[in-house]
Amino acid sequence: MAERETSQSVDRAAADWVARLDRAPLSDEDIEQLEQWLAGDPRRHGALLRARAMWDYSDMGSALGPQYDPASFERKTSQIPEEKSPPQVTGRGRRPLAWLGAMAASVILTLSLTLTVEMPKAYATTLGQIQLVPLDDGSTITLNTATEVSVQYQDRQRRVRLSHGEAYFEVTADPNRPFVVEVDERRVHASKAAFVVRKLGDTHTEVIVQSGHIELSASPDDDARTTLAANSRVSLPPSAVKGNILVDRIAPDQLLRDLAWRQGKLAFQGETLAMAASAFARYSDVHIVVADPALAREPVTGLFVANDPAGFSRAVAQVFDAKLERTETEIVLTRTY
Repeated sequence: MAERETSQSVDRAAADWVARLDRAPLSDEDIEQLEQWLAGDPRRHGALLRARAMWDYSDMGSALGPQYDPASFERKTSQIPEEKSPPQVTGRGRRPLAWLGAMAASVILTLSLTLTVEMPKAYATTLGQIQLVPLDDGSTITLNTATEVSVQYQDRQRRVRLSHGEAYFEVTADPNRPFVVEVDERRVHASKAAFVVRKLGDTHTEVIVQSGHIELSASPDDDARTTLAANSRVSLPPSAVKGNILVDRIAPDQLLRDLAWRQGKLAFQGETLAMAASAFARYSDVHIVVADPALAREPVTGLFVANDPAGFSRAVAQVFDAKLERTETEIVLTRTY
């Protein structure tokens, strides 16, 4: 097993990135490498955030002038003879100057970092929560229950990473900056479109297009793309499983039912009671348990509040003449024979 990177190594690597940013703007390949480095260890984000906090010291860097060279500054200050001092203060005459030089260098490089790369912004919802996230360009993301995304806008690309959950994207057109959603090592490319990306646990990743069109690449390094038009859907196996991308058409009324969660509802049209119980489990700590196999196969139709499994269960018990028992964490439905 590889050894965990030390904090000192993280700081040194961050300093190297800052130095590269100071020399010249990063290429697309460099930006990709930087983002991969940031994603490799959560401490790396903290290192960059600490660097940004140095902004308050920017006046100190300016005072040293544009010709400031931290290495030269350190050499020169180290050559200054130390004056004889009482024992309790010996050696302190030189260190503040060296610290000042290092601080100013950090500020100058941090300024370049801040202006070149925007830090990703994270958004997340808890169980049963739905959140609308407006973006700077007029696009929006609606997060379903228990969903986490990070957003990073760059000069040449608008990038979103979906870690888990489900999100509905309404993307405004920007010919100079494509909108890219990354999920499970795949990428969804969009210009002006409305679509859903769903990644629940280790199951398949699902993409549904409501309007416009998107392009799907099987991996970050794959130039081949599959186009999905409005009212189409694709279900992708986990990234470790290879296979062809098969696109299905989806009826408009089915699409509206699939998107009912944006209004906090769950819509069913003939799904089994077992499937409905599974859908409600995404929105509440209280789970519906259908103890009778025959009852679990009964079809369900209707529009229900997503985070109200108790109300749904009462309706089901009445329709199917079932018995309902509730504990703190479960609602058990059984047949009454």
